[in-house]
Amino acid sequence: MSVSFALLQMATFCGHSFIPAALGRDSVVVDLGGNYGVFSRLMREYFHCRCVVVEPTPNLAERLRKIPGLEVFQAAISNHDGVVKFYIAADSQASSISGALAPAATSVVEVPSIRFERLLAEAKVTHIDLLKVDIEGAEIALFDDLSDAILSHINQISIEFHDFCDLVTLEQINFVRRRILAAGFKEIRIEPGHMNSLYVHPRTPGAHLLRRLYIKWLMAPLRRCWHVVRSPFGVQPEGLKPST
Repeated sequence: MSVSFALLQMATFCGHSFIPAALGRDSVVVDLGGNYGVFSRLMREYFHCRCVVVEPTPNLAERLRKIPGLEVFQAAISNHDGVVKFYIAADSQASSISGALAPAATSVVEVPSIRFERLLAEAKVTHIDLLKVDIEGAEIALFDDLSDAILSHINQISIEFHDFCDLVTLEQINFVRRRILAAGFKEIRIEPGHMNSLYVHPRTPGAHLLRRLYIKWLMAPLRRCWHVVRSPFGVQPEGLKPST
């Protein structure tokens, strides 16, 4: 890990925040919703860690397989193993297994579905240092199906909830929040609403109490204020565009 990341209290890649001091060469990152692979490429570049990437869209999964160092599974995370309909949107980040997107889909394909527990077994993952979740509404089924035993082997969870596009309800989000908090995680909401929520277990190396409080009560509020200030002026969130 570079000196600059060692000094950072919090980092944000592609709209997902995490504590970088908890990551290194021996870390395992599981990226649910790999898309073009920008998030996982950055994790590999800066932390040299193992990255397991799940992406349902067939052509995107093929692109991901060409990126050195990524372990790619072409499947949709679900609460059952088998096959599901996958609605592909013009914006690749909006494709989903949710039927709510059917009217706006440019095409519909059948893709393999996989339970998270089976994914970990097939990838031979026994511990997760960072779980990134950006799966367009399927986050509810994921955590409904997730066992306490698996949660106990995860250090950080960075989630984008999809209530802003009406794929999930506030009641469903609160169900997931209660589920994670009951497992001992601490919640840090980075952005307004639920678009960038970080959950950190106190056992996480580098995630000591002082650092968590600093992020929660100083860095996160400042980031939320910046989000509010920039919006009326049309300032877009920072981020990296996918390479062509």
